[in-house]
Amino acid sequence: MKMVFGRMMLILFLFSMTWHASIGLGQEAAPDDSKKIVELIKNRDLAKALAEIKDLSKTGVDDQKIRTLQIQWFNALRTGVPSDIDADKEAKSYLEATMDSIRKNPTRLGDIASAMMIAMPFVKRDSIDETTTKVLRFVDTPEMEKQGIVFYRALSLLHRNVAGAMRRDGKDAQALEIMQSDLTRFEKFMLENPGAPSARATLLNMMSGVLSVLPPDQQQEIRTRSTAMFKTWTEEKPTADVVSGFGSLVVQLASSHIRSKPELAEEILKEGKSLLDAAVEKDDSLANAVTPFKSSLRSMERTMEATKKQLAMIGKPAPPMDAMEWVNGSAISADELKGKVVLLDFWAVWCGPCIATFPELRRWHEEYSEKGLTIIGVTNQYGYTWDEESNKAKPAKDRDEVLLADELDMLKKFIASYDLHHRSMVTPKDSTMSADYGVTGIPHVALIDQEGKIQLIKVGSGPASAKEIEAKIKELLKVE
Repeated sequence: MKMVFGRMMLILFLFSMTWHASIGLGQEAAPDDSKKIVELIKNRDLAKALAEIKDLSKTGVDDQKIRTLQIQWFNALRTGVPSDIDADKEAKSYLEATMDSIRKNPTRLGDIASAMMIAMPFVKRDSIDETTTKVLRFVDTPEMEKQGIVFYRALSLLHRNVAGAMRRDGKDAQALEIMQSDLTRFEKFMLENPGAPSARATLLNMMSGVLSVLPPDQQQEIRTRSTAMFKTWTEEKPTADVVSGFGSLVVQLASSHIRSKPELAEEILKEGKSLLDAAVEKDDSLANAVTPFKSSLRSMERTMEATKKQLAMIGKPAPPMDAMEWVNGSAISADELKGKVVLLDFWAVWCGPCIATFPELRRWHEEYSEKGLTIIGVTNQYGYTWDEESNKAKPAKDRDEVLLADELDMLKKFIASYDLHHRSMVTPKDSTMSADYGVTGIPHVALIDQEGKIQLIKVGSGPASAKEIEAKIKELLKVE
């Protein structure tokens, strides 16, 4: 389930659903038992809080209140799972309870989406696919299909996870087929149910699902089609959810090209902004619906400028390294790197996408280090220490007070926990090395040839990025 765009869109959509639900619930006065449970959660007495939640659920208290407490409880787990909690068991139990609730009242099918967001981070890795498939079988039935729009939204989101797993296994064609099948199926529903509420926004969301598995060079058709539809809808008076959905789709389209073809991304964003501005000009009540797009636009403009700088570095001499300390081995001098292909990996202990690249880095070190590749990690001081109880890195309460020796000890244990064998440097706090290499996000890889010139810069994780990096490594090393 590591497909970047699929997971990003899933999290954003489901977070929205959960947020609105929790806001509404938060306006009601909680019973005393609920307040007691909230205090237990705040104090991280999570085992007792769980027992209290289960007891409260047997008293006939409104299901939504119980769900609010469960959400708060699972959120508390995100900062660490106590040894007396079986998070995998509780996550699966929560999903089962949600499905039972929906069986009794199918109109609440939308709850499964937020439940998946809450529970899946705690399901054991080796049973993620099995759990997702089980939920999918529950959703994709004739009975649930009667719920219309809610059904198609839930189905599409679940299929994105399935498609992400397929892409992880190299089954790109099958992943695309399943998402396109959902889109075709929904378009048939729209024809049979003209004027169905939120259908247009859902269609845009389904197109987003297809984009999540569609190679960038095959996305023009969706761009052309969605643009034409939005122009027509603007003339007919679009709703806020349509405006918001189109803005999200434009951002996703541009994001596909922003690291490789910033000029094309710029063109897509400019066109999208023009269409959205036209919609707001016609109906200024839609201005708030465009706000997320404008916020993304400002961020993406900075990324496009950074990408242009990165692309301009290709073929140019690599900036010098700036190591203050070394971890996982002795210091590497510039002379030692002469005639080598060097992969600089800018990373941090708190960076999930960085950690996702570790298996590839480990494999590349094993396969290519004796053929002329040197991998060097580049990280900074972030004020993290090692928690012996959880066997994990954690941020200190006062990060500025963490001694360098303690941070280096943490890094040594962190690197060992992931069985990494290449060396990493820690740069000084006033180092310009990241800026010199155009780093605006991590993981950030710079691949340097035997003559000391930059030949590739890639930002982010994922199968496509890893494939491109490895292909360039082989090209530079002249190996099959």
